[in-house]
Amino acid sequence: MHPGPILPTVLTRQYCHRSTAIWNGSLVEQLLHCRRRSKVLLRGPQPHPRVISYIQRAGLYGLYALGFIRIDWALITALVERWRQETHTFHMPHGEMTITLQDVEVLLGLPVDGRPLVAPPIVEPAELCRQLLGVTTTEEALDGSRISLPWLSRQFQAPITAETNEQTVQQYARFYMLSLLGGNIFVDKSNNKVHVVWLQFLEDFDRAREYSWGGAALAWMYRELCRACEIPAKDIAGPLILVQMWAWERFPHMVPELVAPPEIDYGEDVDGQPLPRGPHGVRYVPIGLLQ
Repeated sequence: MHPGPILPTVLTRQYCHRSTAIWNGSLVEQLLHCRRRSKVLLRGPQPHPRVISYIQRAGLYGLYALGFIRIDWALITALVERWRQETHTFHMPHGEMTITLQDVEVLLGLPVDGRPLVAPPIVEPAELCRQLLGVTTTEEALDGSRISLPWLSRQFQAPITAETNEQTVQQYARFYMLSLLGGNIFVDKSNNKVHVVWLQFLEDFDRAREYSWGGAALAWMYRELCRACEIPAKDIAGPLILVQMWAWERFPHMVPELVAPPEIDYGEDVDGQPLPRGPHGVRYVPIGLLQ
């Protein structure tokens, strides 16, 4: 039996695709290591309503409302084995499928219209952290243009109160959003570090919501899937919660069943009113919590 493809004119990179190693029995690491850095926020308390108000202004409330969803490594690995770099689609027995901007907007609640996230390289990441986060970095904290999330979280241990000045609240909000983006969406393979580059898009909160965060997330996901489907790959990064929720949405028979889904507490706004429900993806948050 020939594993395919029958015609190599379209799928030109079969020779280095993960499926070739599986067919030949030469794949050493069967399960991909799924990279993620969301435990920093899990260890801390729920952000103060004043901080959440800035998250809403920046257009990232959907990502905050999703909370924590455990990643199914086996599911992600199975999808990677069906991913093709040449077409940016999953090749299923019934045809091709892919994740689109609509999926990003509906499942994650990230804006997909607006300005692209394009910026010049950061020359002085330490100065950017001082200006927008109010922290003085150390050699331990900074690694090029990446900053350690555990180190950064230790700089924001003091609780926010009604008396906290507005500049400090804004710095806390930028830290929280940087952790959300670096821990769930723009994840790389640097263990517990996040790119400082995203900070410059959070300087002005009203302008931040004008960016296409969803478009950048989709492009980042495509790149990570393409890297992971090659034979040498042992791990995968990127917005894996998007990949997993997309699979659950498209193949509902794979979704774990809940007898009594728990209620999700989104917290309250600055006026004491309950915060709005998150994006469509929040329907899977109880599953992620109970897995």
